[in-house]
Formats: sequence, structure tokens, C-alpha cells
Amino acid sequence: MPCSIKRSCEHDFPSFKVRETTLGYYEYDAGYVRPEKIIAVQIDEARKKGVVLQFDERVLAITSIAGGVSISTDKQNYSVQKVILAAGSWLGGFIPPEYQQLFAVYRQVLYWFALADRSSFDPVRTPVFIWQLPDGEGGIYGFPAVDGASHGVKVATHNMDCPRTDRASQSRGKGARTARVL
Repeated sequence: MPCSIKRSCEHDFPSFKVRETTLGYYEYDAGYVRPEKIIAVQIDEARKKGVVLQFDERVLAITSIAGGVSISTDKQNYSVQKVILAAGSWLGGFIPPEYQQLFAVYRQVLYWFALADRSSFDPVRTPVFIWQLPDGEGGIYGFPAVDGASHGVKVATHNMDCPRTDRASQSRGKGARTARVL
């Protein structure tokens, strides 16, 4: 059951300053994963099972053929028995127009805040957090300084109000900026 968390939050996690009206809960067994490491393991396991992986090729067409699938890319053509397409946010370009409205990509902006004192956001003292902003303005989530003070605290938006439709807007920006020292 949600309850006011001001006293317990500020006692257990002094880096957080919350209002008296803040409701929340703490998951003792919660944590985080490093997606890059998970993806690397998945790729390695797929290769061990004989899967042929192609990267950095733009898929132009996928067509059913007798005994399998034909794939045309900007680099070459393939004929295979099975295909797994991992299009990510570009999935809309691979499905029929009548289904495209069922998929939307929402930009989630990431920030890293440099720390003057790592102890305030040390992983032992600070949990992964999710914060719903007032008045339906979306939310934020973040991680403690898991890679040390020089890498800072990661905070990101979690907004579902403005879907992105152009491919360029879905690419990573050039470089990240440190917003301020906490």
C-alpha cells in the first residue's frame, strides 16, 4: 500500500529530498542490468548456436520464397531458412501501413550529472529510482553512480506524450553534457 515516504526516504536515502505528500514504495530486491553486457552475451550465445548475424546493413525487403526467406539489403541479398528481424525503433518501416499506427517511438532523454561527492549517490546508499512528475507531466528515472563519481548519476525522462516519426530524431545525439554538479 502506498504511504508517505518523506521520513523513511530522507533517513535511508539522504540524497533524496521529498515532499510530505510524496507516496512511494521501496523494492528490496530491485536492481539494474547493464544492457550492453546483456546484448553482448545474447550475441555470443546466438553465434555459438550457429546464427549468422549481419550488422550495419539497411534492410530493403524481406520476401517469402520456397523453402525460406529472401532478404535484400543495401549491401547484398541473402536466401535463408529463417530470419529474426531486430529493427528496434525502425519497426514501422517493415510492417504493412495498416499496422504502423499500432507502434510509436517516444524519445527518452538521458542526462548524466557529475558528482562533487560520490558518497551521496553511492549504489550502496542510493537505489534505482522512478519518479512520477505532478500533473501528468511524465516521469523520470535514474541510477546511482554505479561507475563512480566521474561518470555521475544517470537520470532520464520517461515521457509518452510526443511520438517520434522521423528516423533522424531516433539516433543518438553527438556527445552528452553534464547539467550541473550535485
